[in-house]
Amino acid sequence: MRIPLAGSASAPPVEHARLARLQDQGWRLTQTMAGVDGATTGDAGYCEAADWGACGLAFLQDRDGVTHQLDMSPQQAAEKSDLELLLDLRLAKGQDFIHTVYGSFSLVFIHKETGRFEAYRDHLGVYPLYYTVSDGAVTCASDLRACLHLSGVALSADAIRIADFIKGDEVDFDRTAFDAVLRLPPAHQLEPANQTVSPRRYWKLEIPQETVSTDCAEQLRDALQAATLACMRPEGSVGAMLSGGLDSSALAGLAAKQSGAPVQTVSFVYGADKAYDETRYIDAANETFGSIPHKIAIAGAPPLDDLATVLDEQMDLFLAPGLPKARQIYPHARALGLSAVIDGHGGDEVISHGYGRLVELATHRKFSLLYREARGAAKVHSLPFLALFSSHIAHYSGMGPRNPLRRLFLKLARYQTKRSSISGWSGTPISLITSDLQERIAATERYAPDPLLKTKADFNRAECLTHLRALNAPLMAQAFEVFHRSATAAEVLPRYPFFDRRVLSLCLAFPAEMKLRDGRSRWILREAMRDILPESIRTRADKAEFGDEIFDVVRDFYSDKQVSFFEPMSDFVSVDAAEQLRKQVIVREVTDVAAIRALWRLAVLSYWIKGLKGWCDAQAKGILI
Repeated sequence: MRIPLAGSASAPPVEHARLARLQDQGWRLTQTMAGVDGATTGDAGYCEAADWGACGLAFLQDRDGVTHQLDMSPQQAAEKSDLELLLDLRLAKGQDFIHTVYGSFSLVFIHKETGRFEAYRDHLGVYPLYYTVSDGAVTCASDLRACLHLSGVALSADAIRIADFIKGDEVDFDRTAFDAVLRLPPAHQLEPANQTVSPRRYWKLEIPQETVSTDCAEQLRDALQAATLACMRPEGSVGAMLSGGLDSSALAGLAAKQSGAPVQTVSFVYGADKAYDETRYIDAANETFGSIPHKIAIAGAPPLDDLATVLDEQMDLFLAPGLPKARQIYPHARALGLSAVIDGHGGDEVISHGYGRLVELATHRKFSLLYREARGAAKVHSLPFLALFSSHIAHYSGMGPRNPLRRLFLKLARYQTKRSSISGWSGTPISLITSDLQERIAATERYAPDPLLKTKADFNRAECLTHLRALNAPLMAQAFEVFHRSATAAEVLPRYPFFDRRVLSLCLAFPAEMKLRDGRSRWILREAMRDILPESIRTRADKAEFGDEIFDVVRDFYSDKQVSFFEPMSDFVSVDAAEQLRKQVIVREVTDVAAIRALWRLAVLSYWIKGLKGWCDAQAKGILI
């Protein structure tokens, strides 16, 4: 949607354009505009009431609650889309409507006569919203390509975002890879301010004041069941992604329990010769749930040469090495007639592994409990147990820096870590950024560690603080955008029951011992899923690891490359440092995960830079879309 800004002498006239579709998707529109005659269209749809119009994406997780606020009958509500209900609620409640809404949305409301607008992105950022201001107008869209096409802004790289990408961080909520286009952060609204626009936070995820310590498993089960049920409309067109892990299996089981017909599940299988094949768990889940299984045979991770296709779809940079493979599930789901899939993404962060409890146990010097819980954590993540146990005692048990016992534990931790480590990389991801760019962005300060736990009081509540930080991280919201682009390209929408705000608030209110207990992480979810999940899944302590797969595709990709491969990236990448790392990985002198992921990111960046030239050419010809 391109909207003139009041007071801009160069503001263009209000656009009136025909509806244009992207990739022939009937519900995902790319050309949006506002007109006083009501001829307004939007990404998912357009509606109007009184003097206002609304366009965008909307999926309500509490339609009944909204219709109750509007005092509507079931018959009246059934005739309205989620977008229409949100517009009615905005008109009834004013801007305070946003505090009573549960769901995912990317919305623009506009007054048809005055042109005043308001844009909103949902509380958790499940649906994206991009915007740019140029030539006296603001352009908003839930699709990055549409925003670039409609605004006509020059396509150039944001050097800060690229440096962050090379480093492997998502530091900002608002940057995209294009310096002229911003993303609206989660839980923010956008309003006109003189001749520009101003984002404003309307909500913040916080730790509840009261702790939930009774009937925890039952409350979590009820909350997840309600959230899953809300994600299953329209009935028959919503399936479930099933990996065989705890999170996806829990949601598929809850969906099957509440569905009037067998639920279709979609899974990747790799063959019995692969250590990370989950077929036995997938089969156990489908048999227990009575679902209709669909297995997608995958030989392995796609070669990095396929990144050109992925980058053309994404346009933005992404920190998801598994995406080239994971995105294949969406067209398969669509071919089955599914319009949406229930996705367990983020279950780890929402429920929390509970590892902050290790800090709390060390702080209170409960060493026997620490020993038990650390063993469980080490087993799940293949970490040296004694290193984990010893380092927590050394750092958090209150011993002074010169205490000989503390020195002993630190020495033991270092020894165990070194003994178990694989070939390490002497460099760092920052060393791959050119020195000029490092200086320009003040890299030392930008990437300086930000310790979460600074005081004894912080150590005493380490779990809830680390839990909250994980959920509030920029990477969480931007992961939603990555999945959204791949899914919508296949005309499918992912739905995330774990990211119902009521589920999040409940999980944040659980005490640490509900998350990590008896050596088992996410203990409370395991308890909540009794009699729903097969015991082999409910009690499993491991999870599939794909590190070897990524290492293989990175080595294969770079095996025939030369230093010239990095030269087109020389504005951002230290060519010499990148080439040295490439050589070390090829001969297996360096095998650690940080190095492999750093090279993977440089491969992505190389294709993005190539794509940028193609997108600029397409824009000049008016064929970006």
